Amino acid sequence: DWLERELGGREGQVLYDVGACSGSYSLLACRLGAKVVAFEPSCFNWRQLCRNASLNRADIAALPVALGPKTEMSTLALSSDLSGGAGHALVGDAPITLGHSVMVWRLDDLLATFPDLPKPTAMKVDTDGSEIAVLQGAPETLAHVQSLMIEVRGATREAIGQTLTRFGFQERSDHKRIAPDT
Repeated sequence: DWLERELGGREGQVLYDVGACSGSYSLLACRLGAKVVAFEPSCFNWRQLCRNASLNRADIAALPVALGPKTEMSTLALSSDLSGGAGHALVGDAPITLGHSVMVWRLDDLLATFPDLPKPTAMKVDTDGSEIAVLQGAPETLAHVQSLMIEVRGATREAIGQTLTRFGFQERSDHKRIAPDT
């Protein structure tokens, strides 16, 4: 398992869980002894993430923000009002049926503004199709990340691969395709 291989048994590990949802990866990383900063912009998922951290006595810094290519306010269109929902999307100021305003931060801006946040040694990025936007806002941060697990969809595979290659990452896949490309 990626988390155990990258975080287990080593002191000083910090996971940034980007698109944390209800916190499954965050909780596992805490059990492995890592510090965790979790980013979840959906108010429903963030509430469940905080609840799960509390119930498990896990010290997770749960931030209710999205990460993107620029720091701004946006609107998060929600696919569902249930916790654990996925498929949400930042839509700027477009009209929506279900959603809410959200702060979007460039990760590099966030770390410059809040220097006491621990710097990541590993990142998990699962943002339902906006992974490349997260990477675009994090060039300085990525230069120091040792390991990255990222959800890759067919339409973004090449762009993500090129971006990560520029930062010295090499693709290593531990998993077979388990869902159709969307």
